[in-house]
Amino acid sequence: MPGIYITLRKWIVPSERSTLVSIAFSGSCIAEVCCYPLSTWIATSSSLGGWPMSYYTYSSICALFVIICIAFIYDDPVDDPYVSTKEVEYLKGFQLEVQNKDVPVPWCDIFTSTAVWSIIVAQTSFSSSYLFILTEGPSYLLTLGFTTIHIAVLTSIPSILEFMVSLLSGAAADVIIRREYLNVLNTRKFIMILHMGIPGICLFCIGYFENHAAECVVLLTVAFASGGMYTGTFTNIMEITKEHSQIIVGIVTSTAGVVGFIYPLILGGLIKEDNTANQWSLMFRIIAAVHIFAMIFFLIFAKAEQQEWSHGNITKTRDEIIQHYTLR
Repeated sequence: MPGIYITLRKWIVPSERSTLVSIAFSGSCIAEVCCYPLSTWIATSSSLGGWPMSYYTYSSICALFVIICIAFIYDDPVDDPYVSTKEVEYLKGFQLEVQNKDVPVPWCDIFTSTAVWSIIVAQTSFSSSYLFILTEGPSYLLTLGFTTIHIAVLTSIPSILEFMVSLLSGAAADVIIRREYLNVLNTRKFIMILHMGIPGICLFCIGYFENHAAECVVLLTVAFASGGMYTGTFTNIMEITKEHSQIIVGIVTSTAGVVGFIYPLILGGLIKEDNTANQWSLMFRIIAAVHIFAMIFFLIFAKAEQQEWSHGNITKTRDEIIQHYTLR
C-alpha cells in the first residue's frame, strides 16, 4: 500500500482525488468477493486437491499481477510512453517542486501531529474491527444457525456493497468539493460520520435482535459495508502530506494490523467455553463504542491542508497550484 501512494501522488489531481483513491483501493473488495466462494469451492473439491490448491491459485494470480504492474505501471507520467505530452504537462502542474529531493523524514513531527493521529485512530478502529469480522464472523454466523455454504455467500455480501459504496462516495465527495457545498475538511468529516457513525449504531443495535438471524445479518452487513474509509482517511493522508504519504499509510496499516489481535482476545474472554448470540452482542457493543470514540477523535483533530513539516523547501506555492487548477 505505501508503494501505491508513491505512484498516486504524481498521477492524481485535486478535483479527482477522492474518486481515484477509491478506485485504486476498491480492488481489495473485489478480491474478497471472489475469494470467499472460490475458496469454499476449492476446499470442498477432492478433484482439485482440497484447500492447499487455494494457496497455489492465489499465489499464481499475485504473480500475474506483478508482471502486469512491472510492464504497465510507471511512477511518473513523464516516464509513461502511453501518456500524451499535453496530459503530462497538465499533471506536472499539480506536483510540488521541492528544491532538496533528499529532505529527511520528519519523524518527530509526524508522530506528534494531531492530523496524523486522527487518521491513525479512525483507520485503526475500522480496520481492526473489519479484520475481526473477517476472521471471527463465520463463528458468529454459526451461532445464528447458518451452514458453511450460506456463510461463504453471506460473508461476501459486505464486500460487494463496500465496493459499490466506496466508488459512489469517492465520486460524491469530489462533486461536493468541486461545487463547494462543503470545504475539503468538512467533506472528510461528513464522510467519516457516515463511515464510523452508521456502523457504530448498527453494531450497538444487534443486541436487540440477537434471536432474529435475518435482522442481525442485515445490521452486520451494513456495519461493514460503509466503504467510506478510502474516501475519508485514505484520501485525507494525501491532503496533509504528499511527500510522506507512503510513510503515513505504512504507519496506519501497520498499527491497524498490530491492534487487530485485541478483539479476538476480548472475544475469547467473553465466550470462554460457550458461544452464544448474547455474548457476541456484548462484543459488538464494545466495537461500536470504539467506533464512536474514533469518529469523535477524527472530527476534533482532522485537518485537510498540507502540513508545514510535509514538503520541506517548496519552489511552487500552494496559491500557484490552486491558480493552475482554477485555470484548467
